[in-house]
Amino acid sequence: GNVVLDGAGTGLTLQAGTYLVGYNANATGITDSATLALYLDGVQIPQTVSTSTAASTTETHALGGNYVVTVPSGTQTLDVRNGGTNTFTVNNLSLSVTPLS
Repeated sequence: GNVVLDGAGTGLTLQAGTYLVGYNANATGITDSATLALYLDGVQIPQTVSTSTAASTTETHALGGNYVVTVPSGTQTLDVRNGGTNTFTVNNLSLSVTPLS
């Protein structure tokens, strides 16, 4: 009951509470660096930024981690986005959300 897919099918709607959120993805086609981050209602959560720099576009880099995310009140939409300005491809994105409170 705390986590549901949002109406657009691109994010997760979280109710107020604290969550352990993990994401992992493979980035390819990186021209310089690749950055992913979690966003709550369109605002980047700074401590969730994962960045990797590539020497060539043929490399594959893993991005992600596990983070504690708090929704202070009401509901907010959580999603994973490109946290930088470079273009790259994301493959095998996985997201896990575990309510802590």
